[in-house]
Amino acid sequence: MPEARRSFRAIVSGSWTARQRSAHDSAWRTSSAAETEQVAEADLDIPDAWGWAKVGGDLVLGSRYSIQDTHTIPGTKGTPSGAFLLDAQDALGKELIVVLMHPPCCNNEGGPDELSRNEKRQLVVDGVAAFLRDVTRGEGPFGVPSETPIVVTGDMNFVGDPQQPLTLRMGHIQNTDEFGEPAAPDWDGSSLLDTNPRQTGAPFHITWITSESSFPPGRLDYTYVTDSVLDVVHEFVLATRSLSDAELDTYGLQRNDTVTASDHLPLVVDLTLR
Repeated sequence: MPEARRSFRAIVSGSWTARQRSAHDSAWRTSSAAETEQVAEADLDIPDAWGWAKVGGDLVLGSRYSIQDTHTIPGTKGTPSGAFLLDAQDALGKELIVVLMHPPCCNNEGGPDELSRNEKRQLVVDGVAAFLRDVTRGEGPFGVPSETPIVVTGDMNFVGDPQQPLTLRMGHIQNTDEFGEPAAPDWDGSSLLDTNPRQTGAPFHITWITSESSFPPGRLDYTYVTDSVLDVVHEFVLATRSLSDAELDTYGLQRNDTVTASDHLPLVVDLTLR
């Protein structure tokens, strides 16, 4: 897809995540990390030296940094989150943990034998909060040293209940019988930083836009970081429709590239050690 290729070239990212894709880019609906790699190399011209790994049904990480290990984080049935340990020595001088999430979308009330979507999303974020608690206490699956940088990112589908982003940012676990006690998720006992980037050329934080849904555009994609050890150098949501003609020309983009490539706009965060 040329629109996706132009967008990716303008971003020039070090790591890239793929979750669900919209109906008009069904080629991205792959069953394995290897299949995603093949599509990404063909559609985006990503070098074949990149590493790829998948957790669950739709959480795939592609990275120019070696993927050392993966871990499945329990959430709700059929919706785990994924943790990936990267060798980011060349970029950060340390290893890096990336957590990918994709909690269930939308809202429904559930029923006698089914949880509501809000309840399911809470289980997913509780699972990640418990994982971060364990990692920062030295009890996590990777056995990383203290102050290893952590990034949590994904299509969060946070709609309706403010508790879910609060849990993820501050570690306020709600389902304590299943996931244990609440705990601050950063190494210094503080909350995570919600990077909350704005669109390029516009004062909006919207990351999801589609004309094929009854839902209005909104902010569904988030990136949190352990800002006790990481600084955000640059952050933005690439939205080609809000760029000037001169900016489009400079970066080799076209006006409708990002909305044609996907219903989710690319969210970009550049990080360095604090």
